[in-house]
Amino acid sequence: MAGKISGVQSKCKEQNSKILYVHCFTHCLNLVLVDSCISRMENSIIFDFFGVIQMVYNFIEGSPTRHAIFEQIKNTMNLKLKSLKSLSTTRWACRAEAVSAIRENFSAIIKTIIEVNKITKLPEVKVKGKGIIMHCQSFNFIISLELMHPILQMILKVSQTLQNPSINLLVAINEVKNLRSALQQLRCNNDFYDEAYTTVLKICKEYDIDEPAIKLRKKSKRFDDNIDNEHIFNTKKEEIRVTVLIPMLDSLIYGIDQRFNQDTISLITAVGKMLKLDSNKDDIKLLSSYFNISEEELISEIRLLLSRDLDCVTQLVKQDCMTWLDWFRKNEIEGIYNNFIKIIRDFCVIPVTSASCERAFSKLTHVKSKLRSTMKQDRLDDLMLPYMEQSLANNVDVENVIEEFKKLVPFNRRLLL
Repeated sequence: MAGKISGVQSKCKEQNSKILYVHCFTHCLNLVLVDSCISRMENSIIFDFFGVIQMVYNFIEGSPTRHAIFEQIKNTMNLKLKSLKSLSTTRWACRAEAVSAIRENFSAIIKTIIEVNKITKLPEVKVKGKGIIMHCQSFNFIISLELMHPILQMILKVSQTLQNPSINLLVAINEVKNLRSALQQLRCNNDFYDEAYTTVLKICKEYDIDEPAIKLRKKSKRFDDNIDNEHIFNTKKEEIRVTVLIPMLDSLIYGIDQRFNQDTISLITAVGKMLKLDSNKDDIKLLSSYFNISEEELISEIRLLLSRDLDCVTQLVKQDCMTWLDWFRKNEIEGIYNNFIKIIRDFCVIPVTSASCERAFSKLTHVKSKLRSTMKQDRLDDLMLPYMEQSLANNVDVENVIEEFKKLVPFNRRLLL
């Protein structure tokens, strides 16, 4: 799809050289998370953590008997029912949901695995259960659980925002920048890590888990004039922060910088400056060449907007594209600022995400199952539309549909009982 030489992008640009390729922002964010959490084995503690998460899901949900024991224990403990989730490289919210489910049901999961080990007669199940208990009741797993949960929740919130079909590129890139700033603050702010580490020590004390000792590094036997530069960890808290948290956040920040460094960034920045009435010559030239408008006319329209009422302009520059369009329509001045309006309208239709399209492919397997393998295309289209647009389908009045269907045919289709 994204190939610049022989991909779909290049084929489309052969027809229209000014067309923009926008990689789905939600997909880019998911790739950043996958690369940082699963694909990088350098951070072994985080890498092993997600492996244990998947092992817990496979162990409990892989058997109806073990799942029934899990639900029974949760009911006796009066815990809120939250089902376990499996990890996936394509489902965008799976990691945040899986970690959140393990964190909230941690005590119930431990009791479930212990109970399964008591009653099982299969040696392989018992061995798996003992291995999972050993990993779950380890210091590395608990510290990873407390550190990754807030980070994944922030990414999930931004991912859900990017999946909104009405979002525009300007809002999307601002959300990504805000996420990057939030991750940077977690890296620099020690309060987040101190609070998480305190919580981990309380959980470890509850389950009789000892804080591991610091890994001793071998001192170099070579003569070194800069021996003061060699860093030695004094506490386990400092070691985890430097070897686990900071590399994880650095990997996420670097991934955001790389994945979202697209050709459209310069255009998004230019439109953002135009909405703030702060465009320079390069921005005007870029906008005029892409949207096929006159540079002189756009400059004159921006100057006219700056000469209007100061309070009105001050409030407008803080608003989004749709607010600008509503203001032009309300004041009936669309004919004066036609170039300014054309840029906003054309910019708003550039897609940010392909989540709706990919969601349709996911739901296709629900509608056309093995029992409906002989379904033809017309019927499939008619069933897919209400299944995909459930928010619209739920508001449809069935009686009105029946009456409309009755009027479409010249004879009475109602059966006499």
